[in-house]
Amino acid sequence: MNANSAANKITVSWLDLVLTLLLIIWGAALWRAANRYTAWVHQYDKPLKETFEENSNVPLRCAEFAAIQKELEGIQARLLEEKMEALRLTAEIKAETKSIPEQTKREQESKSSEALLEHRIKLAAANAMISVLRSYATQRMQQ
Repeated sequence: MNANSAANKITVSWLDLVLTLLLIIWGAALWRAANRYTAWVHQYDKPLKETFEENSNVPLRCAEFAAIQKELEGIQARLLEEKMEALRLTAEIKAETKSIPEQTKREQESKSSEALLEHRIKLAAANAMISVLRSYATQRMQQ
């Protein structure tokens, strides 16, 4: 009797194993089918208005493009202004340093150093603004 009950235990455990594997395979298949179904539903579930706007030349897109072009022109004008300001400040700094004679240069250096420092700070700010505007214009053109 002991040998027979041991065989039943082994048989039951193999049966449990087979049933568990079948249940796991069936669950994985059901999971995969559900994922495919949801992907398919979301693929074809786009609203018609958005699909039409994406596929056609809607006046809204044209107006948006025109607004971006105007903004880009404004940025380019501002960039030109900043370049002119940088050139003006550079010319002022050069003119101030050349106009001071060598003898009085050391004496007036302390007086004009504040003015030169202010001009150099403005020049650095203008150059920084130029680089920021260039990068912003490039970014907007890529959009």
